[in-house]
Amino acid sequence: MNFEIAGKTAVVTAGSLGIGKATALSLAKEGANVAICGRDEGNLAAAVQDIQSQVDVNIFTSVVDVSDASQIQRFISEVQGEFGAVSILVNNAGGPKVGNYQTVDSQDWVDAYHLTLRSAVTTTELVLDDMKRAQWGRIVNISSFSIKQPIPEILLSNVMRMGVQGWAKSLSLDIGAYGITINTVCPGWTLTDRVKSMLSGTDGDKRQQAIIDDIPLGRFAYPDEIASMVTFLASQQASYITGTAIPVDGGVIKGSL
Repeated sequence: MNFEIAGKTAVVTAGSLGIGKATALSLAKEGANVAICGRDEGNLAAAVQDIQSQVDVNIFTSVVDVSDASQIQRFISEVQGEFGAVSILVNNAGGPKVGNYQTVDSQDWVDAYHLTLRSAVTTTELVLDDMKRAQWGRIVNISSFSIKQPIPEILLSNVMRMGVQGWAKSLSLDIGAYGITINTVCPGWTLTDRVKSMLSGTDGDKRQQAIIDDIPLGRFAYPDEIASMVTFLASQQASYITGTAIPVDGGVIKGSL
């Protein structure tokens, strides 16, 4: 299928690893100009090398901590200078501190807000004018199945990611008239560095097997499987989908809605 995004500029935040990197590759394969950011210059360089080994494309990169609004602003300005107007934005960020209500403190709440919720709002605000002028835009938030079924021991992520979806649903009411859609992808258990870290330790194998036993498809997802949904939602073919939160979870969510 031709997703009709060749030549469009796509920004993927936290695009050097995991789902973000897989998404950047998927968009590049569709012919988009891709810009990625991340906190580690080495990871960014490795991501570019890997992507360019698979597709002949220019990738713009910048070292950015998305918790810092000024760094996001600099990044988007650089992308616009390099590629022009931004048509596709994929809001992605590493998860906040793991813990429950007893183990997180007030600063952890502030940090989680800036990392997970405020970063998506800030980046989106910086590209909306480009999209409005073009009367076309795609915003996709990479979230978690926890917005539909909270996960134990990641209180901050559960709360902030629900906040992202509340913001996205609200924003969809205002930007649809400009031909701009905003949707949220909710990955299930996926083989990323963060998940591997969460399941490390002496009982890691036992915990991993318990999770797999609870997934109807009987396995973890691969990052490229999540990226495929993100790319579809970034396409022309997804022009009548907005304000949604779509699980890609192997059936782990037990609710019917």
